[in-house]
Amino acid sequence: MTNSTNSTTIYHKQPPDLADQLMHLRAWEDPVADPQGHHPRSLYVELFWLPTLGPTAVWFLRRASLLLEHCPSGYSMPKQHLAQELGLGGWQGANSPFWRAVQRCRDFNLVHLGPNNIVFVRQSIPDLPSRLVKKLPIRLKLLHADWHSTGPARQDRAF
Repeated sequence: MTNSTNSTTIYHKQPPDLADQLMHLRAWEDPVADPQGHHPRSLYVELFWLPTLGPTAVWFLRRASLLLEHCPSGYSMPKQHLAQELGLGGWQGANSPFWRAVQRCRDFNLVHLGPNNIVFVRQSIPDLPSRLVKKLPIRLKLLHADWHSTGPARQDRAF
């Protein structure tokens, strides 16, 4: 039989061997780029960043954004749980779909990998660079041109 003090300790402390399995999400604030960017769950990101990043990376950004909206000071959770919430079986290994998605976000400067499993995640996604717009399917290229010609009247909200 355990007393309440011991059971509280058990439930509130991570076992030491799980410490390196935690991912610590933190908001990446950029006062210059943020006002001009797009919410990670916006239509802009879905339409124009999705073909470039791929669905897993976009879902990672969306989920991280949601978690950080609810916990602005940061959110920590086991990597395996986050991978499973994104519909991915495992998180281990450099070639796992989860890590490839995180690395893809890093490659496009949408996350920064810090020390001790800290991942800084942009809360405002910049416009797709013109070199990447050129690689979009023709319909999305035209839509992208139209998107910018309509100016700020078009609302780019999270959905």
